[in-house]
Amino acid sequence: MNRIEDRLRRVLADVLDVAPSSIGDDASPATIDRWDSLRHMSLLVAIEEEFGITLDDAALDELTSFAGARDAVSRMAARDAA
Repeated sequence: MNRIEDRLRRVLADVLDVAPSSIGDDASPATIDRWDSLRHMSLLVAIEEEFGITLDDAALDELTSFAGARDAVSRMAARDAA
């Protein structure tokens, strides 16, 4: 696993109050009962704070699963580093 993936998994686990080991690529509101609309908003804020980024509209659309969130954060982190 890479550093972004590890950090993101920890953020999701903290916000959703689940074990980090329960968060796989397919983790989503459909697979994690606690991932409701209120926690989703908290998740967006926590991701922005953890990675020092501001999520754009495209990234927001991807934050419907762990894999999508990982891809969006990786892309935005790379963009901000350039």
